[in-house]
Amino acid sequence: MAQFSAFAPVSSQAICRQMTSAIEGDVDAWCSEAKLISSEIPCIGRPWYSDTKLYEGHFVIQFTEYENSSGRGAKHDLTPQKLQGGLKLLSEKCPERISEMLTEQCHASTADMLIQASLFGRIVDGREPGTATTSSTRSPR
Repeated sequence: MAQFSAFAPVSSQAICRQMTSAIEGDVDAWCSEAKLISSEIPCIGRPWYSDTKLYEGHFVIQFTEYENSSGRGAKHDLTPQKLQGGLKLLSEKCPERISEMLTEQCHASTADMLIQASLFGRIVDGREPGTATTSSTRSPR
């Protein structure tokens, strides 16, 4: 069973809320697709990323960036280990974002920061807490 923590335990429900917010919201500024590659625990929820059970075991979720000048979009795999690294980074750099997760506040910008911190080891697009973000009109995958 995957266990997540920052400065306090982070439940699979909190992770699920953040992943749902990220995939349906703010990652579309840089991500063209998110797809489930593998899951230790079968997902019965629809869409797959909204099933809390997914985050209780090992999983691989692949995020694909928009195409670059070479015509390819870089692919990045999110695993529980990388997600834990992202939580640690956010707890050090943006503890208020972890507090939002723990108090069941769900902001697309926080979810995007978590994914970026997990995949890239930093927040790539330069947004800092409290800055404006764009909203998504794209449908979930």
